[in-house]
Amino acid sequence: MSGRFIISLDCEGKWGMAHHLERYHHQLLTRQALTQVYSDIVALLAKYDVAATFAFVMAFTLTATERKKFRDLLDDGSADGWLTFIRKVQQAGSPEGWFQPNALEIVRGSGRHEIGCHSFSHRPLQESSASAEEARRELDAADQVAREKGLEFKTFIYPRNGVGHVAILAEHGYIGYREKRPRRPGIQGSIQSLAHELDPWPRAERGGRSATPGMVTIPAGYLFNWRFRLRRAIPPAVTVRRWKNLLERAAATGGVAHLWLHPHNLITGPQGWNSLEHVLAHASRLAAAGRLKIVTQEDYCRELLAERI
Repeated sequence: MSGRFIISLDCEGKWGMAHHLERYHHQLLTRQALTQVYSDIVALLAKYDVAATFAFVMAFTLTATERKKFRDLLDDGSADGWLTFIRKVQQAGSPEGWFQPNALEIVRGSGRHEIGCHSFSHRPLQESSASAEEARRELDAADQVAREKGLEFKTFIYPRNGVGHVAILAEHGYIGYREKRPRRPGIQGSIQSLAHELDPWPRAERGGRSATPGMVTIPAGYLFNWRFRLRRAIPPAVTVRRWKNLLERAAATGGVAHLWLHPHNLITGPQGWNSLEHVLAHASRLAAAGRLKIVTQEDYCRELLAERI
């Protein structure tokens, strides 16, 4: 059996950094920059005939008209006031980087990529952060926007990779979710993550059966090195070699190489473009040789579900 290569993108703009926005977010995550990065990613994937999963925070995709229509979704009445920050943004009339509906249209217009869900507002959904009622409200809101836009979701990427309330995902029609890679808390976790980037032999992974019937766990994968701050010190050749080795391992073992990133990582760390192209080119060569199959998250889930029949 050939290996599998999955690319997933967490599409969130400023929603993913809502509680710790820094000056560079405001300077760099502009409408123009976000439009350009989504266009460039779609073009690069097309160059190497790669289909990917773009999982959107659905609030990020709202047009000005839709924001009026779904005003109630942006007015969080829950006790923890999760959406307090966005009310302030809207009152100040400064939504730059928060709403980018053309990003979705750029991806959908290509006609080749899976549109997945990354929640409605990037609210953490693990059981320690959200009740079942809060999780349902978040997923219901995402569904409302999806219906408005003619979308049907099949796979989910959890905000901050915090997996939780999986049974509620199944209730909403999902068939798979990206797992979370174990990580130590705090500074130890940051050091551990940086050290992993220097490992030239990462392991190919395997997904499998979720404890929730009808659901597939998609391998957690590895964040594609975000060339920013300390991570800029990692030579691009190290990143490229690491990913080529992983692709070769997946091809040799029938495992999965899962690359994920945020599109805006290529705005704040533009040196990553060249490395990413080298990785895609190698994956394309392996696919042409019949050694690697490039699949979306949905493709992967359907393959595993079909194997159980």
